[in-house]
Amino acid sequence: MKSYKLLLISISALATTAFANNWPTWRGPEGTGISSEKNLPLTWSTNENVHWRVDLPAPGNSSPIVWGDRVFITQAINDGRRTLMCFDHKTGKRLWQSGVTYTDKEPSQRANPYCSASPITDGERVIASFGSAGLYCYDLNGKELWHRDFGKMNHMFGNAASPILYQGLCIFNFGPDEKARLIAVSKITGQTAWEAEPPKVDPSEQQRMRGPGGPGPDFEPPPEVVARFDKNGDGKLDDIEREAMRAEFRSRRGPGENAERPGGPGEGPDGDRPRRGPGGGGRGGPGGGASWSTPLIIKTEGREELVMSWPNRLAGYDPKTGKQLWISKGIGGNIYTSPVWGEGTLITMSSGPGGGGAIAVKPGGSGDVTDSQRVWRVERFKSRVGSGVVHEGHFYSVTDNGVAECVDLKTGSTVWEERLKGSGTRGSSWSSPLLADGKLYIPNQAGDVFVIRASPKYEPLATNSISESTNASLAASDGNLFMRTDKALWCFAAKK
Repeated sequence: MKSYKLLLISISALATTAFANNWPTWRGPEGTGISSEKNLPLTWSTNENVHWRVDLPAPGNSSPIVWGDRVFITQAINDGRRTLMCFDHKTGKRLWQSGVTYTDKEPSQRANPYCSASPITDGERVIASFGSAGLYCYDLNGKELWHRDFGKMNHMFGNAASPILYQGLCIFNFGPDEKARLIAVSKITGQTAWEAEPPKVDPSEQQRMRGPGGPGPDFEPPPEVVARFDKNGDGKLDDIEREAMRAEFRSRRGPGENAERPGGPGEGPDGDRPRRGPGGGGRGGPGGGASWSTPLIIKTEGREELVMSWPNRLAGYDPKTGKQLWISKGIGGNIYTSPVWGEGTLITMSSGPGGGGAIAVKPGGSGDVTDSQRVWRVERFKSRVGSGVVHEGHFYSVTDNGVAECVDLKTGSTVWEERLKGSGTRGSSWSSPLLADGKLYIPNQAGDVFVIRASPKYEPLATNSISESTNASLAASDGNLFMRTDKALWCFAAKK
């Protein structure tokens, strides 16, 4: 009997270790961007600490996930296919590619290609959102198990929210769209278990948005767009300059254009990658806003909660039933980031011209907990597309224009902020930081990855560049770092 118990303990320990080395979803096992890895590489380049590199057929924003000896990414192909790709963890060899052809028009922008949502796996199946093409489930050999069609998503900047798993359910944010909602399906059959609509927003809170035909008269462009069209140098747009902005926007987008088109005025001066996130109007959710947020499961005292950042609201749900438990106000209408959880505190934020509102709240409670559960609120928090991490009493994140910040978790006050200067000219970032062994790994759009100490004192450790643009986030598993760029999937590993 004693030997039998020891065997069970050994098996349990091995299973736990194996699971800890997996990166089964965007932002890792807990959805927090934190890895338990201790031996990740600190430095790399195109010819240093490269374990392998494989070419990809087209650009993409989704991040890799890892389970055991397999690495998965979603990938759109220019001929209309939306696919899931599987690679060997050790060699990078492509094992299979499965997907569906979808040729209907779906709006997006060039900097947000189709299949921007990252997949998720439980070690038996892999589930991927292909946007308007539907939700698809495959076994680990690429055989389709089921798929669901929930209709078209319709937002001029496309979609990007990733599915998550909770017990026997797969839950995802169907949006941004006028029909935006949370949908939970059985991970075994794909059958719908529940749906939940966004919390209603008072008309007085609704953010003024641009219309689907381009920036309307109430649209306030971000600073980089103002600078681009401000011909007289007075720091604002007069009627003539504003009309020039609208005219260029209209010329660059037509109804139903796909992700290969040039983008609108949210993009940088060269018309390539945006300097800010894919937000701000078009057809969003009810209440005049849009959310690209991926929901998050947290464990708090006495219960588990599904937390979702909606326009103007952070909300908690019962993940088993979809019943809304609580809401907290205090953010704006454009939500690019996902909720951040750590050390008993939830953080969410919105984005907008000059920044957006950010709040920190304690989970739990019922009804409107805006006042009762709030830890702090910052009226103007610099805009972010990537989500941050919590570590030892501080919140770390990077703004969309490439400024790393450390914020006191208890007060919301800024401890330090530093612009991350890499080798390229594009220092903006849409990626989410990864925290491992007390170090932050932060990519920018030029393909630089900055490694800095997760500390209330700013301490840069390394800057690594491969000169390939990226909007994806890193994945960590078994001592390896995985990075998806517009050209390739990379695996970096320290020499042993």
